[in-house]
Amino acid sequence: MHDTSLPAGQGNVFLKDRIDREALCGQKDTCVLVSEIVLENPLQVYRIEVEIEDVNDNSPQFSKKEFLLKIPEQTPLNTRFPLEKAQDRDKGENAVQNYTLSPNDHFRLRVSRATVREQNSAQLVLVKQLDREENARLFLILSAVDGGTPIRTGTTNIIIDVLDTNDNVPQFQQSLYKAKAMKSLPQETYTCG
Repeated sequence: MHDTSLPAGQGNVFLKDRIDREALCGQKDTCVLVSEIVLENPLQVYRIEVEIEDVNDNSPQFSKKEFLLKIPEQTPLNTRFPLEKAQDRDKGENAVQNYTLSPNDHFRLRVSRATVREQNSAQLVLVKQLDREENARLFLILSAVDGGTPIRTGTTNIIIDVLDTNDNVPQFQQSLYKAKAMKSLPQETYTCG
């Protein structure tokens, strides 16, 4: 029951400790702290509700500092590789809003815009053929960016091991080899000169 003898919005409430919205309410959409105030002369009890708004006090985080992908060098162009989503304890605009990828020749980032309940997700898209003989390992940095003020980011390293495929024919160093054999050599003796 709500007592209306105290006009709404009047009075001061002082906080004893810092309020941590995420610790109080987790990922709930609204966070309301309900309490009672006791006033003397005359003795009256008032119920108060304080809505706790989110501030951008958490950075996006990935579950690991680096991820290893093993990709064969003959993988077709435009192949997509899903990436893990970053987690951010903040809500709404203060949560993860976008992803960025360090500049490179072989991959671009495709970010799928989320629905109201889900967050954005990212995929690597192969845009230039891999060649293990040219680059056996690639190093990329994936960043998750939130929409708060100030903006906070979290990063992870993506290491790509390019797996070898049989795409090169054997080659001799010369087009002609000459060998001399003596008649007295036993059968199945080989020499190269």
